[in-house]
Amino acid sequence: MKKKTMAPKKTTSKKTAKVKAVSTKKRALSKKAGLKFKKLKMAENKSKKKIVKEFVGTVVADNLDKTITVRVASVKIHPLYNKRYKRDKNYKVHDPQNKFKIEDEVKFIPSRPFSKDKKWQVIY
Repeated sequence: MKKKTMAPKKTTSKKTAKVKAVSTKKRALSKKAGLKFKKLKMAENKSKKKIVKEFVGTVVADNLDKTITVRVASVKIHPLYNKRYKRDKNYKVHDPQNKFKIEDEVKFIPSRPFSKDKKWQVIY
């Protein structure tokens, strides 16, 4: 008598085959959706306007040509003690018309660098 050798059974049932098929479909859909999302995000970035912070300060020095030094005062809160304290910072600001003199109130915004320190421009 010959013994029958049994071939190993396949373990994939109909349910697991369906799950695999669904997961591959989902992956394909998610890739397409991801591409669409990236395109939408790029379109949003093109249409967005850049948010620019506007500073207000007083002119401290105007001795340089087309440049003024502006002091901006700010109040900060200490992280541990919650006490308020003042901080002043000086900015070199581009003033092409040499219009502003010492102790004038000035509004300025960030712009392209004019020099090493001068990266701000006056709003008239």
